[in-house]
Amino acid sequence: EAIEFEQTDSRTYSVPITSNGVLEVSIQNFNGMSAAEYAHISILDDVAPTVTDYSLDDEDVITITLEDSQSGVDFETIYAVDSEGDQVFPISQDRSAGEVKFDMDSMGLTLHASDLTGNQLQVTFSTHLDNGEEVLNNIEGTETTILAGDQEESSASADTSGTDAETDSSAADE
Repeated sequence: EAIEFEQTDSRTYSVPITSNGVLEVSIQNFNGMSAAEYAHISILDDVAPTVTDYSLDDEDVITITLEDSQSGVDFETIYAVDSEGDQVFPISQDRSAGEVKFDMDSMGLTLHASDLTGNQLQVTFSTHLDNGEEVLNNIEGTETTILAGDQEESSASADTSGTDAETDSSAADE
């Protein structure tokens, strides 16, 4: 699909990068000669944080380890919703370890977290009794990727090396 470009000086053009994929830049000189270049774009964070570990201690405190390999976890956005629909905040955070702790609600606790670009994670933790001991069940959750147009746009530039060129830019998803 063709995308808009902006000429920034006599030999340089700029295009907004709004999604990961392959960018094809093709140019055609005034005499009909053409060339094409391809760039693989994978710099935009389009993945929500993930839960890498979780455990429940004897005092019914759940420790959840989060990770986001691109922009990082936004610890300011972390909260949970308990079984009564009340919003609760972590009783402690260890940002360097990626850990947050909550008092576990035996009827379920839904964690909400975002990364620094706004991708969102929502995971529900629940427990069951096993020989009189409260044990965590498998987690269930969803990830929400923000729309590319909602995040800050990165840009790419192409230098046409002094040719009087018309530019036809197009991008295709990988």
